[in-house]
Amino acid sequence: MTGQRRFMSSSIRRRSVNAKRPATGSRLRLSESTRSLLSDDAPAMTTVTVRRSCGHVVRFRVQGHSGWAEYGHDIVCSAVSALTTAAANGLRQQAGVSRSVRQRHGELDCMIVGSPSDSEWNRADAILETMLAGIRSIAREYPGTISIVEKNRPESGRDLQARGCKE
Repeated sequence: MTGQRRFMSSSIRRRSVNAKRPATGSRLRLSESTRSLLSDDAPAMTTVTVRRSCGHVVRFRVQGHSGWAEYGHDIVCSAVSALTTAAANGLRQQAGVSRSVRQRHGELDCMIVGSPSDSEWNRADAILETMLAGIRSIAREYPGTISIVEKNRPESGRDLQARGCKE
C-alpha cells in the first residue's frame, strides 16, 4: 500500500465500497430468536405516537421493533432510538424544558411537564420537529418499518384560538 494510509481498529472495520448490501427497501428475514422477542400481537414495525397541544409536540412515544434486521443489528431501530433519545435529552439540556421520560426495553415515552415559556417552547419545537423530520426521512427510506401517528393536531389558527393558545 504505497502512498495510502490504512486506519483499522480492532472494534471498527470499514466495509469495502464494493461489499454487497441489501438493496434499499429489501427486508431481511427475522430469526426465531428475534421473533420471540416480539409479542404475537405486535407488528414488526416501530410506532411513533406524537401528541400535540396548541400546535406544540407535548409528548412522543416510540414502541416496537422495525423488523428491518435482527435485534441488535437493526439500523432503522438504531436511527430512531438515536433521534428520540437525543430529542428527549435536548429538551432538558438545550431548551431548558422539564420533561418526564420513561424508558423500557423497546419503548421510550417522553412528555413535557409544567408550563414552558415562549422561548422554551420555541427551542423545544425546533428540537422535536427536527426529530420528526428525521424519523419521516427514515420511514421514506425504509418503507414498512415505521408508523407515525399524530394526535390532536389542530387544523387551523382558529382551532388554536379556541383552545386558548397563542398563534
